[in-house]
Amino acid sequence: MSNIVDGMALQSLRIPGEIQRELRQDKEFIVKQYPYTISDKIIDSSQNSTTTEITLAIHKAENPNNEECNSDGCKFGIGPMQIVQSTFDEQCNGDVYNENDNIQCGIELIDAGQLQRWKQSAWDMPKHQGWLNRLSTTTREYALGILNDNELEKCSCLAYMRELGHDFPRVPDPSYLKPNSPPVIGGLILLDFKLPHIGEVLDFRPGVILYKERILFNGQCSTKINWISYGDKRIRGFYSP
Repeated sequence: MSNIVDGMALQSLRIPGEIQRELRQDKEFIVKQYPYTISDKIIDSSQNSTTTEITLAIHKAENPNNEECNSDGCKFGIGPMQIVQSTFDEQCNGDVYNENDNIQCGIELIDAGQLQRWKQSAWDMPKHQGWLNRLSTTTREYALGILNDNELEKCSCLAYMRELGHDFPRVPDPSYLKPNSPPVIGGLILLDFKLPHIGEVLDFRPGVILYKERILFNGQCSTKINWISYGDKRIRGFYSP
């Protein structure tokens, strides 16, 4: 008991400066062991769970290596959210090169539904790591709804099938459509590539199926006729609306 009392007495005699130094040292140790990452800042700055998820996904797709930018500029956009200077000047406050201001600007743009500003990284990215594919199903549907009228959505394989006259439920991607038909000319073929895909069957040739498709390749929308071998494991089945 005396040891406890003595310890408490000694504690009460310590000067505030000494305590502050210890607290500062403890904080520095914690920061080194558990660094406050950009992801942490995004989570702390956003007030909406959907916005948080989209902001994190865009950051990881646009700037996966957390490349630092300075007054000399960046290859594409600037900072964690890869925002161009003109957009920041028009829409946001602060300094685009300041990490916190950059993140806050991204959050505000996403809150305002301006997802088209990151449309180039939404889908067509190396190894298919675009930000749309990083989202949960519900959030992805929400994002697709916002992107519905822009170039990316118009170039989707699903949108193209609708343009060709096929009527089916609105779904985030072709994986939601279940095979329900034998293979027929004019029907739809469901494909499991790195991304779920869909095309219109044009013909059956010896050993192969010809189908019409539309894809986004290197940022360009392309409509073409393709083929796939019978028995290819990437054929998930066939669908008739």
